[in-house]
Amino acid sequence: MGVLLKRLEEKIDALNRRIEVKRAELERLERQRQEAITTDLATAERLIGDVEACRRELAFLHEALKAVNGQRARLQANEAEAEQILAEWKRKTKQGQALIRKIDRH
Repeated sequence: MGVLLKRLEEKIDALNRRIEVKRAELERLERQRQEAITTDLATAERLIGDVEACRRELAFLHEALKAVNGQRARLQANEAEAEQILAEWKRKTKQGQALIRKIDRH
């Protein structure tokens, strides 16, 4: 009976060693999991901040684009008005020159 008891104790010791190895592995994996969660959380928070900053910049750029498009529209309107004024001036200048020639002939 002493031999069987000794073998059982050896098996118990072997199982206890395996349990300790598994506990150590579990603790290591748990630490790695926690580090990954922390890292991923920090990465996610940084990305959220980056996304928010990008959205603000995009909104700013959209507003700037609206302002520039408004300026362009005003410049185009001013240019069209200037072209009309120039055409009118040329027409009146030709009429004035024709009138001067007519007066000079008489």
